[in-house]
Amino acid sequence: MSNNAKGHLELTFIIRESITGEGYVGYVAEIPGAASEGDTKEELVENLKGAVKAVFDFNKNHRPKISHLLGNGNNQEEMRTVCI
Repeated sequence: MSNNAKGHLELTFIIRESITGEGYVGYVAEIPGAASEGDTKEELVENLKGAVKAVFDFNKNHRPKISHLLGNGNNQEEMRTVCI
């Protein structure tokens, strides 16, 4: 995983021909659980992008609450969205 000059995240998509010989399967090396399939390599790449978004959305919506670790409970969590 690396950042390019434009500040976007670069990920490694591992692409293989399906064992049936019909279509392609793949996964994102840096993100466990981000995997998909497609009839063409181009479709697979788009599906993998969707899988990355789905993993990020899931993690954002199901992140652990850590306020009990912050002491007396007066501290508030802050969520920031950044482009990497």
